[in-house]
Amino acid sequence: MRRRTLLAWLVASPSLAATPASAADAIVVDATKTVRQLPATFHGANYVGFWDSAQGSATSATVLAATAVRVVRFPGGAPGDFYDWQCPYYTNTATPNCPSAAVSSSWSSTSPADLARWAKPFGGIMYFQTDYQNTLPNPPGQSYAANSAANAAAWAAWAKQQGVQALFEVGNEEDINIFSSGAASFQPYLAAFDAQAKAIHAVDPSTQVIGPASTNEAYWWGQNILGTFLASAGNKSGSGTVDGVSLHFYHGTSWQDSMDIAQYWVGASGPWKFIQQTIAANDTRQLPVYISEWSPAGGSGMSGAMNISIGHALLVADLVGAFADSGVAGYQYFAIHGADGSTCNSGSAPQCWGLLYGPGENKPLDTPTANVFALALWRVMGQGVLALTQSADPATTVSAHATTRGDGSVQVMAINKTATSQALTITLDGYTPGAKGVDEYVLASAGDMTSADITYNGKANPDLTQALPAPTNAAVSGASFSFSVPAYAAAVLDFPGSGASVDAGATAGDAGGSGGGGGATSSGGATSSGGSGTATGGASSGGSGSGSGLAARDAGTGAGANAATGGFAAAGSSGCGCRTAGAGGGLLAAASTLAGLVAVLVRERRRRRRAPPRSIS
Repeated sequence: MRRRTLLAWLVASPSLAATPASAADAIVVDATKTVRQLPATFHGANYVGFWDSAQGSATSATVLAATAVRVVRFPGGAPGDFYDWQCPYYTNTATPNCPSAAVSSSWSSTSPADLARWAKPFGGIMYFQTDYQNTLPNPPGQSYAANSAANAAAWAAWAKQQGVQALFEVGNEEDINIFSSGAASFQPYLAAFDAQAKAIHAVDPSTQVIGPASTNEAYWWGQNILGTFLASAGNKSGSGTVDGVSLHFYHGTSWQDSMDIAQYWVGASGPWKFIQQTIAANDTRQLPVYISEWSPAGGSGMSGAMNISIGHALLVADLVGAFADSGVAGYQYFAIHGADGSTCNSGSAPQCWGLLYGPGENKPLDTPTANVFALALWRVMGQGVLALTQSADPATTVSAHATTRGDGSVQVMAINKTATSQALTITLDGYTPGAKGVDEYVLASAGDMTSADITYNGKANPDLTQALPAPTNAAVSGASFSFSVPAYAAAVLDFPGSGASVDAGATAGDAGGSGGGGGATSSGGATSSGGSGTATGGASSGGSGSGSGLAARDAGTGAGANAATGGFAAAGSSGCGCRTAGAGGGLLAAASTLAGLVAVLVRERRRRRRAPPRSIS
């Protein structure tokens, strides 16, 4: 696949060019009613257990603790079909092949216990992927296979015994080779999901088992893999063993074809509408929906230059808002390391998705990209989603999202997608301003939208191993608040508590997640970032002046390439040195090196990106 140049990224699809607003964007937030409460599982990331020599680094945990991330999906994509939790440090080139600690040839250096310890300081929730393809020897001392229901049940029993809060997802992108709806080749996965879900539920009926971890829109929508899966696992015509839906979302390859990605997600003919309709057709429950891999402009061809840019970070902030507004139960961003170079998928068309710079890349290990600061802004936002309306076009100008916390505070996020500053007028219906002003958190470009350098609350590229720089505090009075958002910037205005009369209850369809959910935004989206707010209005009481860190959670993510269901025929030394694949069908040829495995997974990952549908009927 040909690498997309930076010039192509800038000029592609000119029909969606950003247009500056002609007047102040009027944002009106209804602070009297909470649309939904975001569940504890909402913010997450993939922690890839393979090929990342810096996996589990202490610095990555410290950096991510400044963000909203809390859930850790592991082993993060395709490695899920090449990982046995009972033999986490597996090697096919040394004896024993299940060492008690990682060795240089181990495929992974992270065990579930290692991961739980790493995530414990930020209250991490585990999102474990079970093996579907059976690419490894039997677990040590066991007669059952690595991909068996018995092994999945044993993992659930371990988590329960250890007090580790965990969700379980069966397989990863097992539909990648399916090109027609209801294909017979998907039936083995459906049977395996049912068996593993029943076994896990026998251990703990409260444990959520989710699937089908479908590759992308072209599969779960275009080929109706979601409908096929739910017809089997939903409770209307199937077994009813599924507790939630997991899908992957890599849409677009550039700024121009992705700047409306959040609005596309929640559109009347968009992906969320299709997901809701498909769940309702196959299950009486409002099943939670998890976007277990995603990245804006993450289709094949996205380069490191796009991934590390402020433009990409703005899309991240906006799409998280769309997930929150629509009713998604949780997202797991892809991935931790691999910003712009050696840790990305290698070859003639590198594809980079990482939040942090990896080993040997163009900045020191664990340096955050602009995307991390976008998720830091979401750390400021509350758990209660509020409805809003706005006058600007959120697809091309300013996009806005609003939340509340239990203390009655109100947060408004505004994302400016244009090359000029945008004026906002924010009105909070049902909120009475207090005396402590409003805290203004601003993520802005240090150049244009392609810039990898940013400022956060006025400080250039702050060190996230230290406290984040404090926000600016502005006085407010009256019914509205004016703010100017710099070009290519995002801002969160945090109006403190004790001034609002917010309904603490969420509407139906949330506690677990999705299905029906949400819909908190309306037509427009203003933003604010960088400039100072003028005291014309708005409300406030009790601003936090410290923007220091809001540190709390943390979660890993990973570089996971994705494996195909049908098995790999590896030539020479490439491939995974394992035995015959079981339920996944297909053979894994013997491999002599870990590098061979990585090469196969990368090659298969590149096959996943296909043009998604743009509307539903």
